[in-house]
Amino acid sequence: MASSNVCTPTFEIVPEGSFKCCNGAIKNMRLTLRVTDTQNCLNNTASVCIQSVRPRNGGTVGTTTFVGGQCAVENGTIQVFLLDVSNCGVLLTVTFTIGTGPAQTAFIRSANIPDGNADAQCVPSAA
Repeated sequence: MASSNVCTPTFEIVPEGSFKCCNGAIKNMRLTLRVTDTQNCLNNTASVCIQSVRPRNGGTVGTTTFVGGQCAVENGTIQVFLLDVSNCGVLLTVTFTIGTGPAQTAFIRSANIPDGNADAQCVPSAA
């Protein structure tokens, strides 16, 4: 069923499972993003797939790694590692698709990401 309305889910950073290591020359971020459907248009079945996450201020990311896949359904989470970021800015741009739909963007605030973590793992774990 085609629709002219664009479905825009909400991306929320889950502080538990998210860390930023931004001291010194190496800057990495580990983000756990929860997908919520505030417009009630995903019908609990449509997959939301993240294409990229970058600092909104034009910053760069050396490597983006997804742990467990790039897609989630309503209330699912996606874990993203941003390695060698130019800065750990508060605003991030998320580029995503829903099903086979066109690429869209959303903006999220990263102000609630804790610094470091107990395991010092701000890099993807080997599977």
